[in-house]
Amino acid sequence: MPDADLPPIELSDEFIQKARDSIPALPEYLVSILLGRPHGLRLDMARRLSVQPEELNLYSAVFETGIADGQTTFNW
Repeated sequence: MPDADLPPIELSDEFIQKARDSIPALPEYLVSILLGRPHGLRLDMARRLSVQPEELNLYSAVFETGIADGQTTFNW
């Protein structure tokens, strides 16, 4: 039921999209990505990266170069 004392708030589509883009991925989602192709990490590796944003950023930067596979990149 709407509150009679509060006016309705209308949000622009741009504002909503910006808010959606600013929300980080959930750890479970990151684990599922890191377990699959092309990463192919073990479960313990994927879980560690999913809760350590700094390590995930470093892993991603190195992995995207294509120099090594996922497990080698993680161990590096």
